[in-house]
Amino acid sequence: MKSPKTVSVFVTLFAVGALAVAAACSSQPCNEDPFQCGGGQTCWLAGPDQYACMTSGSAGAGQPCAETQGSASCGDKLVCINGACAQFCDSSHGCPVGTTCIATAPHETTVTVSACIGGVQPGGSSSSGGSGSSSSGSGSSSGSSSGSSSGSSSGSSSGGNDAGCTSTNTVTDCGACGRACSSANASATACTAGLCAPTCNAGHSSCNNPAAPTADDGCECATPGCCNTGCAVTHVNCIGTACGTGTTALGQNYFISADYCAAQGTPGTDSTYTLAMATAAAGAAPVTAPACSMTPCSGVSSCTTSLTAQDVYYVDDTLGSGNCYVWVFKTTGSGSTKAPSGHVAISTNCACPVATDPTWN
Repeated sequence: MKSPKTVSVFVTLFAVGALAVAAACSSQPCNEDPFQCGGGQTCWLAGPDQYACMTSGSAGAGQPCAETQGSASCGDKLVCINGACAQFCDSSHGCPVGTTCIATAPHETTVTVSACIGGVQPGGSSSSGGSGSSSSGSGSSSGSSSGSSSGSSSGSSSGGNDAGCTSTNTVTDCGACGRACSSANASATACTAGLCAPTCNAGHSSCNNPAAPTADDGCECATPGCCNTGCAVTHVNCIGTACGTGTTALGQNYFISADYCAAQGTPGTDSTYTLAMATAAAGAAPVTAPACSMTPCSGVSSCTTSLTAQDVYYVDDTLGSGNCYVWVFKTTGSGSTKAPSGHVAISTNCACPVATDPTWN
């Protein structure tokens, strides 16, 4: 056990050391040097116009955030500017391509910080700051700032504004000033929580929903739905040169609306085909109302002698276009009469497909 004297000396030395560390850390506010914050920390509002190094949140650059005092929602070296996380910058730490280092004050504050804002901003200072970026210097500023970057105009930057736009939640400034929502393949656009939300034209979808500073791409997918953040998997109801001619030819794309990620089938492998795929393939065929002598003129059937087996889907339009289309989704028969999965037959008598007929996926 330590003597009282030993403990007293230890406590005294610890207190002196702690005071020295505190003095060193408080020599410059972190809003003037946000890079003094260590790993797992970011410079954040601790109170009205007071910044301190605090435990980082989970939101990444360009993602929505809350400007809550005392609790950081953005990740390391990020600050919340008008509802979106932005990267700190200074003369030694440049900005990503497409963003500009600007001295600005977060909402309802007067103390400025230097952050990477998407696009060229009016009123932003610009000087050398790293690859693909402009910088406003050390990051501290207390008055107006002006610049001469291409496409910008001089002006003042004050609390509440993102150095040139009053909000980053509009279709012209979504997630960052100057970041407009694309109208590509869209009938209307909107901006919600810093992310573009287009109304897509029929047959198109917006799947990746990029956040600032990445440019928006509208309804980038020419598919009726999405597979996670990518376009829906595209299937084809007949592949090759033997799919017919003219307006009655097959070769249309189709999609599985119940599962836009459903993989394409592999001809001859039953496990890669389903009745739902065959039904969708038939639905894409150029026949709106099939006409035949023996109803029903479309539906599930069999290429075996069994009356209950289901292995094909057919569209009988022999009284219309003169064609009957048959898609096999489960292999039946053997030898010369074998109907392998993943093949489609086009005939005048609803013949079952064989291995020499074209495929579908």
